[in-house]
Amino acid sequence: MALSKDEMAAVRQAQRLYLAAWKDTGEIAEELGIPEARVSRYVRYNTHFLGVHDLVPEGYDGDPYERLMPGMLTVSAEQAVYRKVCIELLRELFDTLPKKDRDILGKTYGVFGYSEATLKEIGMYHMMKASAVEKAKIRAVEKLREAYPGSRLQVWRAVHRMMRRPVPPPGEDRELRRNFPQYVRALAEVYGVLNKL
Repeated sequence: MALSKDEMAAVRQAQRLYLAAWKDTGEIAEELGIPEARVSRYVRYNTHFLGVHDLVPEGYDGDPYERLMPGMLTVSAEQAVYRKVCIELLRELFDTLPKKDRDILGKTYGVFGYSEATLKEIGMYHMMKASAVEKAKIRAVEKLREAYPGSRLQVWRAVHRMMRRPVPPPGEDRELRRNFPQYVRALAEVYGVLNKL
């Protein structure tokens, strides 16, 4: 069972109160403000294994993986902005889907605030067979594909590609000049998106 940094701190605190202060689970639950069942689970949790959060100094706020493997996980600022904007613009497309499609896609992939669930679990919620959920997922993805052309996400990706390769390949100069006003409008829209984030 993998625990977050905060939950591991709660486990250690519960174990300290139980083993060192000799408090029972009811007293610990009251002191920590958590259910007694959770305290029981925390007290039994096997903490002799080191977690990644145990390997960084106390009070360290950064990414522990980055501290342990410097330079191996970082991305450039450009890549971070590109990903963030892509996710935000994909969320816009996702939000245009009907509620049921959003629920099925969100739970299938565990994205945009939905917790990941199996096709069977999603089917039970929507009173569908797992095969019908799979077909509904495929249809929802197809709706996203149909909404993509002309979307702000497509504009963002096109402008990003254009900026990464500013010199067009030979033979495309005429098309670039003809569409230049469109590209300028796209750039203006992209910078508007960046200013909002």
